[in-house]
Amino acid sequence: MLPSPPRWKYQTVLTKFPTTKTLHVFYQDAIECLQSLLSHPLLVDSFDFIPQKVYESAECAVHIYYGFMTGDCAWELQEHLPDGATLLGVVLSSDKAKVSNLSGNHYAHPLLISLANINSDIRGKGSLEAYIPLALLPIAKFIHANQHMRGVLGDQLFHQCIGIIVEPLKQAVCLGVMMSDPAGFSRYCFMPLVAYVVDTPEELSITCITMTASPVTMATHVNFGDSTRHPLRKGLSTLANIRAVANFVSPSELMAFFEECKQHFLNGVLTPFWLDWLTTDPSSFLTPELLHHLHKMFWDHDLRWCIKVVSAKEIDFCFALLQMCIGYRAFKEGISDLKQTSGRDHRNVQHYIIGIIANAAPVEFITAIWALVEFRYLAQAPWFTDEKLIKLDGSLRLSLPSTQAQGKNGGIKPWAIPKLELLQGVVLSIRSHGAIMQWSADPTEHTHITVMKQPARAGNNHDHDTQVCRYLDCHDKVDRFDLAIKICELEDCTNIGDDSDNEDIDSRMVRRSVKDYFARARELLDDLPQEHVVQYFKMKPQDALKCTQATLSRKLKDHQQFEQQINSHPNALLSKWPQVVTRPDVEDTFWNMK
Repeated sequence: MLPSPPRWKYQTVLTKFPTTKTLHVFYQDAIECLQSLLSHPLLVDSFDFIPQKVYESAECAVHIYYGFMTGDCAWELQEHLPDGATLLGVVLSSDKAKVSNLSGNHYAHPLLISLANINSDIRGKGSLEAYIPLALLPIAKFIHANQHMRGVLGDQLFHQCIGIIVEPLKQAVCLGVMMSDPAGFSRYCFMPLVAYVVDTPEELSITCITMTASPVTMATHVNFGDSTRHPLRKGLSTLANIRAVANFVSPSELMAFFEECKQHFLNGVLTPFWLDWLTTDPSSFLTPELLHHLHKMFWDHDLRWCIKVVSAKEIDFCFALLQMCIGYRAFKEGISDLKQTSGRDHRNVQHYIIGIIANAAPVEFITAIWALVEFRYLAQAPWFTDEKLIKLDGSLRLSLPSTQAQGKNGGIKPWAIPKLELLQGVVLSIRSHGAIMQWSADPTEHTHITVMKQPARAGNNHDHDTQVCRYLDCHDKVDRFDLAIKICELEDCTNIGDDSDNEDIDSRMVRRSVKDYFARARELLDDLPQEHVVQYFKMKPQDALKCTQATLSRKLKDHQQFEQQINSHPNALLSKWPQVVTRPDVEDTFWNMK
């Protein structure tokens, strides 16, 4: 009997304001999802349960950061756990995605879950399914005359649904839960939220902050682009502001409550989902994200600034003249009018942009763009030392004075954006949570295709969430069955070599392998009399080999020459390498005759 996957459940969500249809949140038990990850055969060697500090030498002078368990956050969280307890860092990710093609306007909002204990290289591969679907969040259409109030109600619904889903994880942080590790041993596990991979608008919704303030620092729109980093926006200060506003204006008066919230840069959410989640703070679990915070920022802001300074016509002309390099995209029609672009396009343009604007813009301007491109390049490293972090921080410091000056003189202030403020938290995040490459949204975007878009498009465009859950449940069961069959076949093939010689030959499976016949010939030439070999193959009842001792002797003497030819041209026979099907009785006969 195969272990069953986590079961899908649903719960009706009640709201204070009416909606166009009844809302249901479909979700799986979070503890069962994490246990499913821990028990996955493909991830068995990819877990790290021990926080560690890695240094370059025995003097412990240079600290090395790469995975989450090498950062300071894992070390601090482990200190607050009971002796012998295991830290399981929860990683969440959510993003709205359009699932309808051509016609229709249907969106889905999947919530994914993973573990920070999984090796970052493994977690970044979408084919290994290290991110699994945890829930399908409802997207409601509220009946309210004010469009802004509909957005506020949507944010409140988002926190209400996630609060229902992560309730088992909140209890696990307080009390702990016994779980089986990949080796089958029981561990006393605690599960704080250590990372939430989202884009910038959803970060603001999670932290209950408006667009005019930073989600992780106390900076506001008038301070974006400052050369000094502002203090962190702790969750306790946000909760204190929410309580102060709620005591002054009743939350039932939605419009008056929201107007008062805007004075404190709040978005109108009363009860965030992280409210009673111990050791969880938005300023900590909202880590910098490569795809949106770095590459998307370049496309939305840096490139627009270049087009304004150099002109769109000049930049398009220069891109059209570029010689196409293998591995990079050619922009023969220019870039100023591109609409649908991917993260790969953003990265490709960054490779060319400095050469494009050289000698066509002021020196300070080119210095700022170069420093930001250099910062993005260095930030993608898989591991960091203290020296690399100093160099990374220096690249950002070099760009900030130039960007600030250009913004003030330009009139429109193109650098008064939250993402520029978020860049100042990259070095701090690396020291705390490890390399930021592991928090990229690339694998989660790939997972959205397999867990949301493909199942939704396989249905009949009615009751999308229900059909998606049924599709995912059946698909998960089929995948588990296929994986179990492959594991059984692998074990059967492994056990063939352990069978005794007295076993019935016809009941044994045929093995496909490639043998080193030069080594076998050398052993026959040195130890086995040739007349025994000739006599054996002459006496076979079936498929007897007809050869004389002289023929066999000549072939064995030439084996050194054949071997030298193969070694001098190792790829000569690669396309025709023999895949020989051998039977155990033939191999056993050769070895028993010695």
